Amino acid sequence: MTLRGYGGFTPRFLRGLIEEDPAIGDFLETEPGLLYDALRPRVPSYNVTDWWRKQGQNVFDQYQAATLGGTLSQQTFLDYLGEYPFLEEWYRRSPRERGQGTGLLAPRMQWQV
Repeated sequence: MTLRGYGGFTPRFLRGLIEEDPAIGDFLETEPGLLYDALRPRVPSYNVTDWWRKQGQNVFDQYQAATLGGTLSQQTFLDYLGEYPFLEEWYRRSPRERGQGTGLLAPRMQWQV
């Protein structure tokens, strides 16, 4: 499974739109959820796509913390998402954190009493 693809748009495509009309960039910076939805990974697996759909606020909070903490110097959210390690974040999580059942790996025991 690969998470390298973007959800319909690439950071390069969006940067081109913003260069043509800077108002689009201003709008996307005020609506980070739209920007995240445009760039989040979409793969054939429902679990992966659904998990990343729900992570938008967490990713934005990480961006804000890095910006306020001084580790990012004037980096836009678009730039942050362009460098965000989606694949590494997915595999760093346990199956339970990703919303995947572990039933197939460890079937439940049933006691017959």
